[in-house]
Amino acid sequence: MTRTLGIIAVLVATIAAGCPQGHRDDKTAGAAGDARVYVVRGEVISVPQADKPGTQFIVKHEPIDDFRDAGGRIVGMSTMGMPFTPGRGVSLEGISPGDKIEMRWVLEWKPEAKEYVESIEKLPAETQLRFGKANPPAPPGTLPSGNETPGM
Repeated sequence: MTRTLGIIAVLVATIAAGCPQGHRDDKTAGAAGDARVYVVRGEVISVPQADKPGTQFIVKHEPIDDFRDAGGRIVGMSTMGMPFTPGRGVSLEGISPGDKIEMRWVLEWKPEAKEYVESIEKLPAETQLRFGKANPPAPPGTLPSGNETPGM
């Protein structure tokens, strides 16, 4: 059920087109077809209970400017508190609510939507994070409208 809620959160975020900071959008080596890897920074809101180690953790993340929707369009994803699933071999030991982290998040849309965190690293407490609206790049061949607010 929790995994389903996480996938729903990703899909809702995509529809709302609201959550990126240009981290990295790569194809991941071991993943299938359309899998993308995003380097995401944020602040941990909650971690799984000790007796449920494989469940999701929640992170308020920086915008992901280069986030792609299920159709492959760059739509961005703005800051939000979002559940993430630790991948195989990823430990949340030593990670607590309030910690600042950087993680590699893998998202695959086809044949079915799935996501997982393939690595996580605790950042220094003084790390400055940027929360706010995503600023996806303009599609090729379009002119900026002049209404964008940089660094939002």
